[in-house]
Amino acid sequence: MEMARLCITIQDFMSFGEPLPSPLEKVITRGGNGSGKPYFFLAKGDDNIYISIRGACEPGDFGICLDFERENLANGKAHRGILNAARWVIEQCDKYINECRGKIICTGHSLGGAVSSMICSILRLERGLKNVYAVSMAPFPILSSNLVQETKKYIMSFVYNNDVVPHLNSRTIGMLVSMFCPPGPNQNAAMLTGMINQMLLGIMQQSGYMQAGSNQELAQKLPSLVQRLLQMSQPPEETELFMPGSCYHIQATPDGNVTFTIFNEATPFNVMAVMGGLMDHNITNYIDNIMGWDGPEE
Repeated sequence: MEMARLCITIQDFMSFGEPLPSPLEKVITRGGNGSGKPYFFLAKGDDNIYISIRGACEPGDFGICLDFERENLANGKAHRGILNAARWVIEQCDKYINECRGKIICTGHSLGGAVSSMICSILRLERGLKNVYAVSMAPFPILSSNLVQETKKYIMSFVYNNDVVPHLNSRTIGMLVSMFCPPGPNQNAAMLTGMINQMLLGIMQQSGYMQAGSNQELAQKLPSLVQRLLQMSQPPEETELFMPGSCYHIQATPDGNVTFTIFNEATPFNVMAVMGGLMDHNITNYIDNIMGWDGPEE
């Protein structure tokens, strides 16, 4: 769990400006600022490197999330938007990856959790590196079931209570779109636009990174995002995607009792819990609880 706690500290730096623990030193920062690429930084410490990817805080980030087409990865399938984003981050970090003689540790929350897990998967499954690990908070389904099994030993991911984001795959999003905006000539795109605006603003607010001007930028990008969602009301693709690696469900009660269990993705998706689940997406829920966990039982 030492690695997971260090990743939590790095997320504190990413989200709230807390100092990086010694001897970590930030080396490069790329992406974001309307580039359509995920914002990340790479830090070095001792012989290790740390790649930390920010959660969705710009409207352009959601274009990455909603690119649910499947692409080949090793002997399985992967979420195309996240796969392409991860390949871009790897390109930016390649010099440091090739030079690293210690561990390569990837971490992030939300979009950042998904991309960090995919970086680890690519470097392990395609390049055959044995020194790459990921600690991922609130990612969403990105890998086919066979790849999930292969990544369990080196990717650890977490879901807090009823966080809605880990449930957002093409099937559940299609179900939501069909429920609120049934296909047909009278399809109410305006209703869907309002609902999606509220949900995406909520995700950005709970990620801890929302920037000034995000509301206006989201309003500009909403039509294209809604159009993509309307297309997802069609039947889902054959290959379903799942949460990366070994995924743990953090269940916290109001009286302070916290348990960690294996996350059950077969649990029926509760549509009525969607908006309530946005509060559970807040990164502080993950930081506070993972820090106090002793790790899985052997």
